[in-house]
Amino acid sequence: MSQRSLGVPSRWTLAAIALALAGLGTGACSRSLHAGELEEVPTAENDVPVEIREVARSICKRLGGARCAAWYWDREDTCWETTLVGLSRTAELDILPDGTFDELELVYGLDEVDAVLPEVGRTIREKCRTDTGLVIELSLRREAYLDDPPPLAAAWHQDGVVLEFQGPNGDDFEMDAKGMLVEHPMDDISDRAPARR
Repeated sequence: MSQRSLGVPSRWTLAAIALALAGLGTGACSRSLHAGELEEVPTAENDVPVEIREVARSICKRLGGARCAAWYWDREDTCWETTLVGLSRTAELDILPDGTFDELELVYGLDEVDAVLPEVGRTIREKCRTDTGLVIELSLRREAYLDDPPPLAAAWHQDGVVLEFQGPNGDDFEMDAKGMLVEHPMDDISDRAPARR
């Protein structure tokens, strides 16, 4: 009889729990990191729990041939993140420690936002006070979108969709189609560098 059939958690489950508890001790469950502090810790693929890697591979198949390029542990959001290659645009996949899908983020340029959502483009410029050095991501937060991720114009008025944007000064914003705007002043800017994407 295996340990699993006796209800004993696997070593990967225990490792994920230990990592999550370590994050609790450092205040990772809330936006309590110091301004500009590195929130995403680069992690070797072999150090990512096998269950998380399997979920990511399954999602990549659903996305039509994407592959995981680099892994990170997000201390602020307490989730695993992987950059994806093989899609039509730069993307990042977030997976919670229990293996649950969290979000798929697709990177857009300001010119693309202006073309389909000019009012949102104006808000981005107003909040960031620039049209250069921006990072803009369409965050799809429903697993159903993985089978056929909608482009910005089609996604914007659907549930579970948020536009995240960050200016060069590190201020981070989340905006939805209902006009709800959340600001996280001076978020980590080091993990948003174009070279990482």
